[in-house]
Amino acid sequence: MGSTVLTVRRNGTVMASDDDLIFEVGQRYENRKGPFEVVSLEGATMRIRWDNGEEITTDVELQARIMRNMEREMTAPVTKKKSGFRAPDWFGGYFKGLREEDFTEDVTGTHWRSREQLGGAVAKGMHITEPFNSWAVYKRPEVHWTTVKRRNLVEPIFQTKFFVRIWADEILFGLYVERSNKAGDPREDWNRFVEWLKPAAHVEWLWQTLMAEEAFLSNPYPNLDKDAFWGEMRPVTAGYAWVRDGAEQMVKLGDFGQVIAMLPPEKWLNLLIGKRLLKAEAVGMGAGLAKVIYDHFNKLLPVFESKPPKAA
Repeated sequence: MGSTVLTVRRNGTVMASDDDLIFEVGQRYENRKGPFEVVSLEGATMRIRWDNGEEITTDVELQARIMRNMEREMTAPVTKKKSGFRAPDWFGGYFKGLREEDFTEDVTGTHWRSREQLGGAVAKGMHITEPFNSWAVYKRPEVHWTTVKRRNLVEPIFQTKFFVRIWADEILFGLYVERSNKAGDPREDWNRFVEWLKPAAHVEWLWQTLMAEEAFLSNPYPNLDKDAFWGEMRPVTAGYAWVRDGAEQMVKLGDFGQVIAMLPPEKWLNLLIGKRLLKAEAVGMGAGLAKVIYDHFNKLLPVFESKPPKAA
């Protein structure tokens, strides 16, 4: 019977050290292909399983080296290019587009979420000035993107991040604002978003951007439609049309920031600022889908970074 814990030093030997990387049966780690779980450990090898159900037996030292190389790549000093941070060259190298079978409620048989595929292809196209990466969400056909620094500061569910989610007949993508229903949980990112919406110029810029992008505000999880925000809010002349439960409410542009700030604090909030593509349209784009997604993300960077938008 194999060991349940294996400790690998940076030189590959198996012994204790402050620099150890510990693999433990039942725990989750991530390599270039995506998040995986250690199923078993046997000597210098281990059995690992990715979220899509694929399993392999692999060398422990090899996986440790891959993970350390990834850590070094993403925490090294920023390499400047015209658009800012430069992602590793291998990011997105295998992304050829989505397949019809990817449009499902689970992750079995799908590979698109990894950093070698859509996760990395989108990160590579971001116009950002600090290390930026993707994370596949466990057992969901969903990927989140954020800066490495922000990811390490606070638990991911309390962060504003970029988001892609596949449903049976469509793909949703945009900027995802999440807030807990517990007053004691971190709300720094939510509070920054509310503050960002206070200047009238920011509200008008966001409205104009969503009009140009044919984008909207929605709860990306239709089964949670009675959260703090539900329905769909689309930009129209002089404001937003907010459709909930079949009824339409008009929100004046000058009231928009206050309406968002006053969403019920006792309810969990899931808010997507983004857009959707139907399955056939997304599949037909092939590898070009990544550009459609990161172009939209880049438009929303001022909100993500809580910075004033640049003049057109």
